[in-house]
Amino acid sequence: MGRLAVYREKWREIPAGSAAGGRHFSDDLLGLSDGDLLSFWNGMEEARNCAEISWVEPLYRDFFSRKPKGRWIELAYPKQRWLREGVRAFDHWGKNTDGDRTPWSEWYDAEKLRARLAPQQFRTILDFSFDNANYHWFDFERI
Repeated sequence: MGRLAVYREKWREIPAGSAAGGRHFSDDLLGLSDGDLLSFWNGMEEARNCAEISWVEPLYRDFFSRKPKGRWIELAYPKQRWLREGVRAFDHWGKNTDGDRTPWSEWYDAEKLRARLAPQQFRTILDFSFDNANYHWFDFERI
């Protein structure tokens, strides 16, 4: 399987709102009846309205428009989770964090995230772990 094929396999997943909702795949939707497909998309709309996935569009719109004081908001995995789960190589750890077809997943802290976003400079608005340090939330504002 070529390098891009690994990512193609991962990105056929449809972000459906929450880890509890399970994973959905584009090819699975092809087999649904019209009514079932409509029901699925209505559920996605409900998830957006409940703020489960509604942050994606406004977040990236502000950042990529280079808006002054634009925000970068990211949900990441904290280093302490990576340490707790055995310091695995990122190409293997991704299978733990996001499923079998995930080619890569790594931890982030504020310093590492800022290095990835350089040369842009940011001030921290929020920076905290939650759910027993399984996830880490960053909210930065461009300065």
